[in-house]
Amino acid sequence: KKTVKKTSNLIVRYTWYMSSIPLISSAAGVTSSIFGLEGLVLNTYALYVAYNFQRDRTNAKARKVFLTSLWYLPCFLALFLLHSKTWKEKELEDNIIHQALDSVLKRLRDQGRHFGIQGGYENKSDSCPIAINNRQNQKIVKEVKRVGS
Repeated sequence: KKTVKKTSNLIVRYTWYMSSIPLISSAAGVTSSIFGLEGLVLNTYALYVAYNFQRDRTNAKARKVFLTSLWYLPCFLALFLLHSKTWKEKELEDNIIHQALDSVLKRLRDQGRHFGIQGGYENKSDSCPIAINNRQNQKIVKEVKRVGS
């Protein structure tokens, strides 16, 4: 029983660690801000499953944690790759696998922009909250510079 409790505590702890990655990568500029939001949704469910197992340590709940991890990790990594800002095209020229992945990523990103997701829509619409906020921030910076000089 002691090892099961320790295992459930570790699962919750590591799930919290994984939950910080989307926010940190978005804040660091490695991925788009949409990855932070999508990661938040993904990690909320993973934390829910982990806490359920910690509260009631049964085989059924352990199986649920395992099955969640089977789809969670590939989804998490695919979203990270999809929203990555550091995919370098110069490195792709020599490697045919990278070229194929790049073309798939470009198509997916274009489709996402078409539907107004992935952070690519802020320049396309005047009613987008991100674009409005950016314009307001620029006005404030200009006003502060004007008053300060």
